[in-house]
Amino acid sequence: MSIKEQVDAALTKETKLAIADRHVQNFTALLESKATHVRVSECEAYLRIWSQAVKDLNEDQELSSEARGELCDAIFSGSYDQFLSAEEADKMAQILGDESDEE
Repeated sequence: MSIKEQVDAALTKETKLAIADRHVQNFTALLESKATHVRVSECEAYLRIWSQAVKDLNEDQELSSEARGELCDAIFSGSYDQFLSAEEADKMAQILGDESDEE
């Protein structure tokens, strides 16, 4: 099983939705800010990925490979630790530890 699949399987739907919702909020705010430093096309691409993830999760569909990759990036950045339960955090540490052992 790939790391993306392991992370996806280890997280609850609620956790994935919370992370996806936060990303949608962040990218929407960036686009609405019309700030000159914002890469509009990049924000739009990420907003599309995360918006589709929210839709898929709400419809009990599997996340796309692209969304699973973004979810992994979000989890392993450490910026979303507050969304993880203790059990999920332990699972992420184990997944990350297993990946480090393979290198």
